[in-house]
Amino acid sequence: MAFSFTAFTGSKFLIDKEYFRQQVLDTIINMPRTSSIPPLHPDQVSSTAMNDRVVVGDSEVVVSNDQDSINSLEFGNEIVYYHPIQGMIFAYPKFQFDWDQLSWIRAFSTMRFVHELKFAESNPNVVAHFLHINSGGGEAWMMPIAAAAIHECRKPVYAFVECTCASAAYWLASQASVIKTFTASDLIGSIGMYAHCLDTSEWLKMNGIKEVEVYASRSDLKNKMMRDVLNGSPDQYITEILDPDMEQFIVDVRKRSKLSGLPDDSPVLRGEIFRAEKALDLGLIDGVLSDFSMAVQEAHDLGIQVRDSNQLLTNI
Repeated sequence: MAFSFTAFTGSKFLIDKEYFRQQVLDTIINMPRTSSIPPLHPDQVSSTAMNDRVVVGDSEVVVSNDQDSINSLEFGNEIVYYHPIQGMIFAYPKFQFDWDQLSWIRAFSTMRFVHELKFAESNPNVVAHFLHINSGGGEAWMMPIAAAAIHECRKPVYAFVECTCASAAYWLASQASVIKTFTASDLIGSIGMYAHCLDTSEWLKMNGIKEVEVYASRSDLKNKMMRDVLNGSPDQYITEILDPDMEQFIVDVRKRSKLSGLPDDSPVLRGEIFRAEKALDLGLIDGVLSDFSMAVQEAHDLGIQVRDSNQLLTNI
């Protein structure tokens, strides 16, 4: 049997189309062809770098993820570190094609994200982290490590959502000090786990291709869980693969004080997704703020407050 099998924490109706497109593209770009999709050149990849000065009233806040500039003191020592969490979440760094912008982009990577968190945490010029989120979720692997890295930050972590913060994206956001959305209609939640399985055996058969798998006599359990899923018996995969990760997901989400007392049968913990106005009532977020600059300012002010408080304790 030919199949593609990937474990996701994503909200299914939010990310399946993107995942399918990416899988098709990953297949196509390895085949000789004439196509309107431009070839991948690293110097033409859309950048997620941020170097900006946000002005709110009479004050100015620097938000950046340019590590050289941060190290050089070019921007001073009250920098808000910018972490864009956009689109599909992957574990390893990779490039993907953005069908809306018709350009290559550097996809979000939890592994790279953890490295940047550690850099910002250890850099005395950074006072806070700013997670700028619009994502329906992604790969489950590495999520517990990334969530733990956020939870362990001593500097404040401010999560600001524009449009969607679902599943794996909310797993990350739930560890932040503050979570706010841009509009009351943003989508929040989808705390759940599923696996995406693509069985291509019928397509291969229609094209005259027969795939044969032969197992050694003592390898009867090799790929058994995957084969069982394709044959309509997913119980072992659910209990041994999906459920343990789901339990860790819930443990991490409950670290957020407003969600710590949720009963196990709450729709919040069973994959439901909510508009921001409802999410606020449920404790999934802390507010709605339709002003990006003000959100950056709040992150900065929180960072200064925490830094000054820590310095006071040290002096005492």
